[in-house]
Amino acid sequence: MHWVLFRVRNNRTLLALVSALATALSLVAATSARADNSNIRIAIAYDIGGRGDNGVNDAVSAGITTAMNRFNLSPLQIREITTLGTESDREARLIFLAKAGYNLIIAVGNGYETALKAVAPTYASIQFAIIGSANVPLINVTNIDFAENQGAYLAGVLAAKSSASGKVGFIGDASPTNAQNLKAFTSGVASVSKKVVVSPTLLTAQSNSVAAIRPIVTKMVAAKVDQLFSVWNSTGDVLTSALALNTTKHPVQLIGLSPVQYFLRAPNAHTVVAAAITEDYARATIDLIFAAIRGNTLSDILDSSAGVYGHRYSLSDGGMGFAMYSRSAVAARPAIVSAESLLRAGKAKL
Repeated sequence: MHWVLFRVRNNRTLLALVSALATALSLVAATSARADNSNIRIAIAYDIGGRGDNGVNDAVSAGITTAMNRFNLSPLQIREITTLGTESDREARLIFLAKAGYNLIIAVGNGYETALKAVAPTYASIQFAIIGSANVPLINVTNIDFAENQGAYLAGVLAAKSSASGKVGFIGDASPTNAQNLKAFTSGVASVSKKVVVSPTLLTAQSNSVAAIRPIVTKMVAAKVDQLFSVWNSTGDVLTSALALNTTKHPVQLIGLSPVQYFLRAPNAHTVVAAAITEDYARATIDLIFAAIRGNTLSDILDSSAGVYGHRYSLSDGGMGFAMYSRSAVAARPAIVSAESLLRAGKAKL
């Protein structure tokens, strides 16, 4: 074997060699990516409203646009449909896409849970995904979830820091997830002051009508609650109630959840919305598509006993955040940043 020795005479020569090698590798990678992408077909089953909802559907569509540009996908490789909202319609649309032979079918929102449980087992060779749920225990369904309890803890910190009355409120439906959110919110409040009182409302199936929301918020505000954290996503009634009850004498501020609560982008919402937990549906969409291109799935174990797989985004991986809008929220930023550090380190009590 003969060894060829040469000496790089100066830095410019070295940089030229490195640049040439990098360019060659980039060309090979780009060619390979285009070849791999040629057989990829992705379907998106939007929730009610589809594009233009100012919520989860728009967030996912933004991710699609980015993925198409980043991974050289053509419009012919992406199919988008929107449900009418009934269970039968959701199932029918998933079956239609499955029969059409898409590599990956992404369902947007937890409203597709029941439909996926009914359809996915029949099409075991197709990979499905649901963004906004960790409740579909099927090997060919990727569950994309978000660590909302981390955001709830931050909401508690902000509410306690911002409250002038020492009374804050929590509103959500009576689900296991929101039981965890309430616990984390209360813990966040206590980390600032144990004197701040938390008034919780977990709506049951019997009390979660639109008509029930306004009296609940009214009662809280009458009891001098001035900071509301709401994970009630079905309607915008918590927001409209806060807007109606917000006065100079007794200001009311709301902490919400974006992009699930699409109504947070209403023209006048900024007058009461202090902050929002942010969940990156666009990032999740891009990651799902990239995994499909590589022939992989996002398959972390979310619940080993139930057999739920996928990925749970958090503050640590940047898939979640906490956006602050009001002056009081900005003033509390140092406390929020400190709490985020504790959460990332696993030292906050959730």
